Amino acid sequence: MTKNIEVSKYYSQFTKSEKIIADYIEKDPGTIGEMTLSDLSTLLNVGEATIIRFCRKIGFKGFQDFKFAVAVAEVNNDNTSNVLSFQDNIENNIVRTIQNTKNNINDDILYKAISMINNTANIFLYGVGFSGYIAKIAEGRFLRVGKRTKAVCDPHFQCMQSSISNENDLIIGISLSGTTKDIIESLTIAREANAKIIVVTSNKQSKLTKLADCVLLTAKKENPLLGGSFSGMMSQMFALDMLCTGYALLNQKNSIKYMEKTAKSIMMKS
Repeated sequence: MTKNIEVSKYYSQFTKSEKIIADYIEKDPGTIGEMTLSDLSTLLNVGEATIIRFCRKIGFKGFQDFKFAVAVAEVNNDNTSNVLSFQDNIENNIVRTIQNTKNNINDDILYKAISMINNTANIFLYGVGFSGYIAKIAEGRFLRVGKRTKAVCDPHFQCMQSSISNENDLIIGISLSGTTKDIIESLTIAREANAKIIVVTSNKQSKLTKLADCVLLTAKKENPLLGGSFSGMMSQMFALDMLCTGYALLNQKNSIKYMEKTAKSIMMKS
């Protein structure tokens, strides 16, 4: 992998279970950055303690330390630093991310999510960090077509809102990694309150997807070192834009009326 992560150097010293971990890392190191310890344990069917011992055996303090080193190695191996090609690489990355996100979300899932939005009066968008910005953008996009939504980006307010939710509420949880603890906590509360839940994430195996009625799977997975990448945010915006546009098309006459109203309301502010 890299001179700092010398898995092969210790291969002969590994147990059978540790060799399973080593083989997976050598084959697909790029996925490690998206996983929790529990995710990797489940995927490889090895114990979490075994993974920690493996990490320590190859010179790391534990799984998080190892995961960060893999992320650094991935960035160092990236050829986007080439001045002559980085623009093309960025363009290709964004285009590929959008195309793959479109392919990930089949029509049945998309139309189910649009129907949930169409049939629910109270809609809340949850996100923190950069996903919080995406939630605010989506709020504005839905308002433009006449759908009242509220972006909730503070974890405390998310939990409070979830606690008073019911079957008449819809919460759209946004987390690229699918492992954001605040979003998992607030959606767990919402699930217990019988609220409807849509999740937008790139992590199909995450705890968030198990809480959702409907999952929109984006294609861009983020290296921990590159959190908040534009391509990652674009994959989220593309998925949410499909929801908003789908809703607008279902309510075309009213949506056009509200687009005119909202445009006039802010015209003099430009």
